[in-house]
Amino acid sequence: MKVLHIIETPGTGGAEKLLVDIAVNLPSGFSSVGVMMCESWTGRELAKHGIPVTVMPLQRSFDAGWPVRFARFIREQQVDVVHSHEFTANVYATAGARLAGVPIVCTTHGKNYWPHALYRRTAYRWVARNARAFVAVSNDLARFVASTLGIASDRVKVIRNGIDIELFRRDEVARTRVREQIGVAASQPLILTCGEMTEVKGHDVLIRATRHLVAQRPDAIVAIAGEGPLKEQLEALTDELQVRANVRFLGFRRDVPDLLSAADVFVMPSRSEGLPLAILEAMAANLPIVATAVGGVPELIRTGETGWLVPPVQPPEMARAVLDAISDRPARERVSGTAHRLCISQYALPATVKSYVDLYSAGAGN
Repeated sequence: MKVLHIIETPGTGGAEKLLVDIAVNLPSGFSSVGVMMCESWTGRELAKHGIPVTVMPLQRSFDAGWPVRFARFIREQQVDVVHSHEFTANVYATAGARLAGVPIVCTTHGKNYWPHALYRRTAYRWVARNARAFVAVSNDLARFVASTLGIASDRVKVIRNGIDIELFRRDEVARTRVREQIGVAASQPLILTCGEMTEVKGHDVLIRATRHLVAQRPDAIVAIAGEGPLKEQLEALTDELQVRANVRFLGFRRDVPDLLSAADVFVMPSRSEGLPLAILEAMAANLPIVATAVGGVPELIRTGETGWLVPPVQPPEMARAVLDAISDRPARERVSGTAHRLCISQYALPATVKSYVDLYSAGAGN
């Protein structure tokens, strides 16, 4: 069975990583092909794994001919099922898959962008009616989608994101090496966050929390891994708040497992989320987590059980939780251990892949 994977975004977020993980890890009897709607990290990663990739951009903001071109490609490649991710790809690919007469599985990863305009909500209702499955990555997101679109809850299927847990096993050698590279002493608490530098990821909130944090722990270092349009603005904010010496901007990194090994606390300061892979990766690395109570995050993090949950856009609360995590070693070890076991039992990549494979295969041979 040949599966076509498609997404419209250029970046390196959770949706893109999940697409690559699924495409690369399909079982025997399945093959993958990629269609990207722009030049992208996702396309380059698929190509590195030997998966054929075609870039098929929109030719204008509304491109009525794109589904026709996509349908032609589906037929030429003898694709059996399409799997699309995020709003633009979900809508356009559903139209093209219908023209080609092949089923499509559509995954939505968050609440951004699409709920705020009537025409987008209308388009997503149409997708929900015409896709073999309309998938949300968390229970919270599934409820939001059903309520926002005014559709029955059973029209939205939940498949939890999953990760390759073995990739994130803690490595003490890597811990020492990374800390030396970024100028952090063994005795200094290192707080890490990973994500694209956009407003929704809340890096500004973490930087504001840093000012409160260093008032109590002047030796604490906050490391931000990622690139994005707000980088210069965030760097200026560290100067404005006089915390530049306590913040490390690491840029785009391929060694996230090593960064997690080097860190003492992982922070997710987002304003909105689906079910963030970054938190799952920190859980797999046995790292204590402070995260905002948004989207599907409370399905992963519960204060006193699997981490520290704080309200969004509340820098003092975030700083207080990070201080608690730094200061209370028994609590830190207890919650990180519980979170690690939860990740292993419910968020391993093979279970996620199997759930999607079951959707791809539904109706096969009929």
